[in-house]
Amino acid sequence: MRPAAAYGCSFTTVKGGANVRCPLTNGRVAGVTTLFKDVGTWSHVAATFNGKEAILYVNGVAAAAASTSGRRRRRTSSTGSEAAGSLQEMSKPAATERRAFSVAIFARNGGDVLLIKHRRLGTWLPVGGEIEGDETPLESARRELAEETGLRGEFPARGSSGGVDGTPPGLIGYEEHTAGAKGLHMNFAFVADVPSRDLAACDEYSEARWVRDTASLSCPENVKQLVRLALAAPAAEAASTSTAAPTAPTATAASLSPAVPLFAPDLYLHALRFAAIAHAGQKVPGTDLPYLMHVASVAMEVTGALGAEPRDAASSALAVQCALLHDVVEDTSISIERVRAEFGPAVADGVLALSKDPALPKEQAMVDSLERIRAQPEAVWLVKLGDRITNLQPPPAHWTPERCRKYRLEAEEILAALGGASPFLAARMRAKIAAYARHEHPPAVESV
Repeated sequence: MRPAAAYGCSFTTVKGGANVRCPLTNGRVAGVTTLFKDVGTWSHVAATFNGKEAILYVNGVAAAAASTSGRRRRRTSSTGSEAAGSLQEMSKPAATERRAFSVAIFARNGGDVLLIKHRRLGTWLPVGGEIEGDETPLESARRELAEETGLRGEFPARGSSGGVDGTPPGLIGYEEHTAGAKGLHMNFAFVADVPSRDLAACDEYSEARWVRDTASLSCPENVKQLVRLALAAPAAEAASTSTAAPTAPTATAASLSPAVPLFAPDLYLHALRFAAIAHAGQKVPGTDLPYLMHVASVAMEVTGALGAEPRDAASSALAVQCALLHDVVEDTSISIERVRAEFGPAVADGVLALSKDPALPKEQAMVDSLERIRAQPEAVWLVKLGDRITNLQPPPAHWTPERCRKYRLEAEEILAALGGASPFLAARMRAKIAAYARHEHPPAVESV
């Protein structure tokens, strides 16, 4: 930590903290932001000007700066009371709760909004973070969007402000919420139109989705409300200085679905070829169809879900590759090490979770597999849902009604465990289960 003298400040220890006196430059405490960021995490809670000094709080440390302004300003602490000018009073625990200004960015592309599953909080949120140093909220929003997604956004000139002059571009709302150990976040929400759904890697979140409807997601109510505001906000307009006569309106990028594939075709073809070789000579049980028909059907269910509920490129690629490869370890001589070498650790982990443990009894093997699937990204959950949807076809002729009943109940267990990953697939599976129930009741045989 740099010494206080480096900022022209001096420390005096007082009961409950420290008295920091810093010179004022043009009515501001010179270097105070940088000083406090050296002392600890920036946590400005309150400020009081009583004509002689300004008292600031950072992580419970009281700082006093000599003031020559003689102006009196209201204290902005959570108590709402006027400042007493006393360090002892200002050091009360209730007044030292950490506070920070923050931004949330609702990235918009093709009529959908980006939400991410936050690793620390375990819920679906927009990208964003705390405002740093002397940043404006808009500057912070641009930085956070780039840092967490790798994307640059265009912020609509009027946001949802209704045309209030001076409103930062893209601003759609302000709200306050607690952010766990980070205290109170005083949050500016922005919408930004981005040109792509190809996200850079970021350790802040474990998964990302492009959504229009948040009903199936576990996220705060104000996030759901802000998603609706983001979708309703006007599109960003490219700046133009042209004086040419207006031309007929043309389609804009925001009014059309982007030409972004759900996944890289080469990844699909590589996995399909690998599966075709691995399953060569195998048939769909009870038919003369090659087993690749089953594999392709599962991949079709997964791609249908990705079309209905778009996800980021990495999740889409993981889901499709696992769909094509989901049985290569369980039903062929291919080893998981071979899959890992050919397709990488994420795909191998997904395929392994989708493969039942042959050492376990059948009933335990399904429970074990579901537990391991639930530990994987939701992209892998889609594969198991698609697999069972595909398998809920008319059963082999030798199956008894009781065996059909058990298979239906097993499908209901899968749906209960994994259905939250995809409302689209969950609805398809419920319909398949309902139709399959008729096989539990053999047709009556008329007596002669």
